[in-house]
Amino acid sequence: MRVLTSAQMRAAEQAASMRGINEIRLMDNAGSACARIIRERILPDLSDVQTITVLCGSGNNGGDGLVIARKLAADGYEINTVLVKGPPRSEASVVMLNLLERLDTEILHLHAGDAGLSRLIMQSDMLIDCMFGTGFQGNARPEDAELFREINESKACVVSIDVPSAINCDSGFLPDACVKADYCIAVSVLKPAHVLPPAKENCGRIFVGDIGLSDADYDAAAPDCDFTLGADEIKAFFPVHRPVSNKGDYGRVLSVCGSVGMPGAAYFAAQAAVVSGAGLVQAAFPKEAYAAIAAKLAEPVLLPLDTSQNGMIRKTSLPLLLRHAQSADALLIGCGLGVSADTVEVVRHLLANLKCTAVLDADALNIIARYPDILEPNQSALILTPHPGEAARLLGTTVEVVQADRFSAVRALTKRFGCICVLKGAGTLIAAPDRSAVCINTTGNPGMAKGGSGDVLAGVMVSFAAQGLGLFESAAAAAYIHGLTGDRVSSLYSMRGNTPSACLRELPAVLAAFERL
Repeated sequence: MRVLTSAQMRAAEQAASMRGINEIRLMDNAGSACARIIRERILPDLSDVQTITVLCGSGNNGGDGLVIARKLAADGYEINTVLVKGPPRSEASVVMLNLLERLDTEILHLHAGDAGLSRLIMQSDMLIDCMFGTGFQGNARPEDAELFREINESKACVVSIDVPSAINCDSGFLPDACVKADYCIAVSVLKPAHVLPPAKENCGRIFVGDIGLSDADYDAAAPDCDFTLGADEIKAFFPVHRPVSNKGDYGRVLSVCGSVGMPGAAYFAAQAAVVSGAGLVQAAFPKEAYAAIAAKLAEPVLLPLDTSQNGMIRKTSLPLLLRHAQSADALLIGCGLGVSADTVEVVRHLLANLKCTAVLDADALNIIARYPDILEPNQSALILTPHPGEAARLLGTTVEVVQADRFSAVRALTKRFGCICVLKGAGTLIAAPDRSAVCINTTGNPGMAKGGSGDVLAGVMVSFAAQGLGLFESAAAAAYIHGLTGDRVSSLYSMRGNTPSACLRELPAVLAAFERL
């Protein structure tokens, strides 16, 4: 689904106006669509809604609210319309106020801080928030902040139109003072605030209201807009399971992960590749970690390698490792690998002789951050999966800079290294060198912020690549399904009890929804 910034949305509306859909019609379409969703999708889920109060600002968001008030009043609902910011300013909003005034409904001029407005908020069963829309910038004024607090603490169901008031539409930033909605109706398309944490947590359940824009309008405004993928789109990435097939048909994975100090990384990565469908998984690790790793891995083929004094893979194992890599359909390098002179050479030679897709995670990324020339022999067949700290090292910046603009960071990584990049974290982003649009993953939760979670993700990703999914498809599908598994674990148990081991147990059940037989 498209995700448009406020500027892109204005451009799409301008494109519509060029083909004869003026601002008045667009506003009426928007308000009508929102009123229909409230009437048909939201109110049936609620009980005993008697009084509905529409809180309108003076801009176009307020104009949408005037249309909603008119439509719901015409349907027989008891409506209070409050002009919180005074009379409407735009021509279209003035037209909508004139139309509303023809009905026998209450239109009140109450402002933030008025005792009458506070009483009305406390008496209402539903509050429709149309005060500040996608154009809001900066911080709320103290009197508005107090109004938001009253709204959030009221017993009413809160429905925000487009975005909750005082949230920046174009980022995931959540200000100290803003409306927290139970429902949010996105006008025409999703905006970044609907899909990026933590802002999306204040949007509640999200509906999208169609206002009559065409694909041509969107394409004219933002031909390469960012986007999300849903379950049906992810499912379409996977090949059909053929009735007559063997393990060779589902890909061979070589996982080069783990060290004496981090045997769990080797386990999580290899086992995730197994349970997500790879036909054959081979786990290469230092032989001194054999007891810890072999005791947990039953399905993968084990490839113990020479161990250095610091418990990592020695470069003397390269001939054996390279021989096995030649027969792999996809490689995973880096989870728990460690950084040493030996592992630098292991990563360097594996990539220099790469014949298939490789997923690079954790210490492989730390090695590349120190020696970026390692990627020069072969870049296009790679997927990099950094968390914000690793991304900062790869870009030579700080975590704060990366997190302040994650979209720019993931695009910079893709441009610098010429390959697919998956910037992990709340709202994982996937970028590809052949497209400017960024895919925003919408699954996952804070309970997944545990050591080993990234190892599981990397294992799922390399498994999908081995099974024949494209580079982008492998990355996007793995991020979505891994996050969905984490959501299932948190729902079944708890966020605190959400562990990589629990995700491995639940992953096969989650994958059932993506089978193509």
